[in-house]
Amino acid sequence: MSVKIPAIIWESLEISLTTASKRFIKKVSEVLHVDEHELRNAVLPPGEKIKITFYDTDNIRECQAWIQHVTEPDFVVRCKKIIIPGEEYCSLHKHSRPIVQNCIEGVKTLRRLQSSPEVQQQLWLIPDTTHVVNAEGKIVGKFNNDNNSIEYFLFDRKTV
Repeated sequence: MSVKIPAIIWESLEISLTTASKRFIKKVSEVLHVDEHELRNAVLPPGEKIKITFYDTDNIRECQAWIQHVTEPDFVVRCKKIIIPGEEYCSLHKHSRPIVQNCIEGVKTLRRLQSSPEVQQQLWLIPDTTHVVNAEGKIVGKFNNDNNSIEYFLFDRKTV
């Protein structure tokens, strides 16, 4: 199936993709200590057309692999990278996934909390506690069961 896209929208999308690709290639060339132009020509050969696949679905799925949290090694989170429809894991975790060992207490299911519009982050309640954690796994407040409210902890950057 093909979809016709107005030329002005395609040109804008193509420019955005090309610019982002060139920036990424520049960073990779710096890390690998290779010539940026040679790497760009190898990855984006001149004159080659860009091919994009659109998936017509509202059922966006995320990778279900468990990974170790970047800043909290004792905390485990889902990978959550977008996956191709029909797959269960992203390309990184399709063939191999990290072995994640449950702690003595086992896996805890966190309860997602509704936060106010002023707080622009996702928050969860740790079961059997009053601790509220953010997406990074850091405790950011405590939950008051009496009035269903969250008391946020405020930290001064100088003292942390």
